[in-house]
Amino acid sequence: MAGNSLRILCLHGYGQNADVFRESLGGFRRFVKHHANCSFLSAPHPLESDNNLEKAEGRAWWFKKDEKEEIVYRGFEESVLAIEKHVQSCGPFDGILGFSQGATMVGLLCGLQQQKKLNFDFKFAMLFAGFCSRSQAHQEIYKEQISLPSLHVFGETDKIIPVEQGEKLASFFLNPTILRHKGGHHVPSSGTQKDVYRDAYRQFLDAFASSPFSDWSSKHLKPSKL
Repeated sequence: MAGNSLRILCLHGYGQNADVFRESLGGFRRFVKHHANCSFLSAPHPLESDNNLEKAEGRAWWFKKDEKEEIVYRGFEESVLAIEKHVQSCGPFDGILGFSQGATMVGLLCGLQQQKKLNFDFKFAMLFAGFCSRSQAHQEIYKEQISLPSLHVFGETDKIIPVEQGEKLASFFLNPTILRHKGGHHVPSSGTQKDVYRDAYRQFLDAFASSPFSDWSSKHLKPSKL
């Protein structure tokens, strides 16, 4: 944490990029601006454009391939390296946030961190509309329960990622904070949801070992500030 502000690395969903996700996260960013600084990273893999400008600017953390009755996520390892490079050049970060495919990426990173297989780490995770990886190669990552403090958010009317998939991903975390909202495939930021975010931030801060976090929390996590 630097300058009395939590630093959060944000990973976008499939077909988005850093700029698109930053814009779509406007309501959430306004809510956390008093106590968090969000850094956005574009995935390293561009979508096939087919002369479509929107697709040409879209990115993915991996592409799902079916190979001999086995699901493979092509490009995952390259994405981990891209995130590591970003952390080295722009970090460190206190927490990591992901949406949709980005949330699945966050879940996998948390699992790798739990198994001490990452060259970087985070103190908390926020996963919006996430799901479990279907790649057989990734199932080992889910075998050890993840102790990292986490918040999991999913929409009851999400037509892309059903609630059950988000719940399954959350089950791999120890004592996860869960928020179900009435909306669809997006990051919500209404009044009642802000209360959950506020409580989650307090839990994240309480998990930090150094005392300055507690002093900072009492100043910056008051309802009037959020």
